[in-house]
Amino acid sequence: MATAATVRVGGRGGAEKVVSLGGVGFSKTHKVGGESGGWTNPKANIGDVDYYKKWASSRNFSVGDTIVFEYNRQSDNVIVSRNRQDFESCRTKSLNRGASTTGSDSILLTFTGSHYFWSGFPGHCQAGQKFEILVREGYRPPRPRLPKLYVDSTFAFSFPFIRHDSCRNYSDPNPPLLIRSS
Repeated sequence: MATAATVRVGGRGGAEKVVSLGGVGFSKTHKVGGESGGWTNPKANIGDVDYYKKWASSRNFSVGDTIVFEYNRQSDNVIVSRNRQDFESCRTKSLNRGASTTGSDSILLTFTGSHYFWSGFPGHCQAGQKFEILVREGYRPPRPRLPKLYVDSTFAFSFPFIRHDSCRNYSDPNPPLLIRSS
């Protein structure tokens, strides 16, 4: 798996953005809803209850990617779970305690499999403010090749590594290679 790091970058008005750096720079940052949509009640503000479902299905997500939610913190939040039943039922009880509520949340995807996101604000999930994604393994750079070992025979045999007389009473039937010095 590609390694990942998170970097906070200051923005206008003291706002921060979180950028994910995975492996060798192959991770992506996905702003939920695109540049114009953001995280909001789709039925009331966008007019399409399938807006986030369509948004998520048009993208590929990998370990090391970051998902960014921008929203009005007085009227929304984000619940993240791996439990499909909670997602389908728009469950908020006990899950709202762990909800993200900053208004600008960045979630680093650190493992493969299904991930579920929905609003815990009353009525928003039922109005379509939810989506699921399938996270795949991140980019793996090719393994570096080991350099070929070149040995100069003059150099290799110019040092006395083991003297023959030091192994005089050696009882192993397959003794190690002995290199004699002149």
